Amino acid sequence: HVQEEVSLIPSVVLAPRPGELILDMCAAPGGKTAQISVAMASEGTVVANDVRIDRLRALRSNCQRLGLLNVAMTAHDGTRYPLDDGPFDAILLDVPCSCEGNIRRGISVDYEPQGTFLTGRSGLQATLLGRAWKMLAPGGRLVYSTCTFAPEENEMVLDYSLRDDAHIQPIHISGLTVSPGVTTWLGRELRPDCANVSRFWPHSNDTGGFTVALVRKDVAN
Repeated sequence: HVQEEVSLIPSVVLAPRPGELILDMCAAPGGKTAQISVAMASEGTVVANDVRIDRLRALRSNCQRLGLLNVAMTAHDGTRYPLDDGPFDAILLDVPCSCEGNIRRGISVDYEPQGTFLTGRSGLQATLLGRAWKMLAPGGRLVYSTCTFAPEENEMVLDYSLRDDAHIQPIHISGLTVSPGVTTWLGRELRPDCANVSRFWPHSNDTGGFTVALVRKDVAN
């Protein structure tokens, strides 16, 4: 299916490698899953998960149409994803969000009132990230992404959910203008490496909008 250019960024930043075990935690309808599978050259396994069965049908159809051979599908609630299925070498977490980056396409934005951090959608995002981090192997990498710009759904979620074993890495995408993340918001000091969060603004790139963070996990001692 057709995707905005910026929708391809999270899978590129994840840098899948042949032979890895990778989780796409909120995968449907499967565009990013397909990118990951192709990058792995059918070696290794991509676990494509989504809580909604109807969306998994679309994912399965796309995988069959593209002839992808290394994709396994699961239908778990990501906030309670079985820990025994890990650890994963890499995880893509493209979370449900308010979709501010789609404004130029006339898609409505699902705003939440100010002051609701961790009580609404951002609470779900933080819980998903916390669960994903538990399933990531030491030395592994996780990409957290949204098609929105609100720090409440990006930097504040990363600041809340990540601990000392996490390191947000700078990224570079050739041909696109990137704006840095914020390290303070609404009077709150955030972890310094939130500056490495990358925002892709529609007016800077003539694309949709996206926010992406690459996070690496410490190797176990």
